[in-house]
Amino acid sequence: MTEDPSELRKTYNSLVNGTKRAGLTSILTCEVPKLLGEEKACPLFFIVDNIIGLRYVEIESQLRRALLVLKMRGSDHAKDIREFEITDKGVRIEEKFEGREGILTGSPRRVLSDADLIKMGLLELRKR
Repeated sequence: MTEDPSELRKTYNSLVNGTKRAGLTSILTCEVPKLLGEEKACPLFFIVDNIIGLRYVEIESQLRRALLVLKMRGSDHAKDIREFEITDKGVRIEEKFEGREGILTGSPRRVLSDADLIKMGLLELRKR
């Protein structure tokens, strides 16, 4: 192969388009050190139709797995970040990470709902 980004992109394009024309589905993987931030994007992101992101997240001193659909060309797909587990019966997609933000940054924080704030006396329930 080559290390020239332009040539590499052409090669990936040829591979993906060739498999599509042949009626085949291709699964390409690309390891990205960090999903958000200044890191280089994977050169496959612009070429492929679908991107599924998988990452480990630490929540309450426990390592958990997160899954999200980053891209699904031609579809208004779900934007939720969901937990998933790999079991002896396969992959099980769990509920979305409710009450949390910052999952993808690696620094998840608990988000309090209005109901939580009312219980804590930090928000007044106003009757209309």
